[in-house]
Amino acid sequence: MQGQARPHTFAANELMFRLRMKLQEIRSDLMPLIEGTVSMPPFSAPQPDIAVTADPKGPGYIPLNSMALVVEVSDSSASFDLKKKKALYARHSIPEYWVLEIRTSTLHQFWSPTGSGYKQHRALSIGELIESITIPGLAVASDGLI
Repeated sequence: MQGQARPHTFAANELMFRLRMKLQEIRSDLMPLIEGTVSMPPFSAPQPDIAVTADPKGPGYIPLNSMALVVEVSDSSASFDLKKKKALYARHSIPEYWVLEIRTSTLHQFWSPTGSGYKQHRALSIGELIESITIPGLAVASDGLI
């Protein structure tokens, strides 16, 4: 298992904290979890940096049908996260996918999954407000994440 440098760890934890606070503020039933395993039958079980789910408790892996948003924080893994993981999450109909790319200070936001990718994408610079497309009312500041 590859170790995580502090910029990655800090960004993932800080973004998870901000997501959790905002989800509570908007009285959402969703909860962000750090590095939880998501069940993607028949053969996949990724561990995204942040999994926003409607079913945070219970036995086993996080159920696929409970997923609202997946976030990957990329330091050295940006190419993998923006290609293979994006395709995996789209194939399993994850409604929204974010990749926080540390080296470029960019947040890539994808939505409208298809069988092979996402129909919609936008890139935000760190410092801009991140507004979810699929979770009404969810908006978090990105300043200071990196």
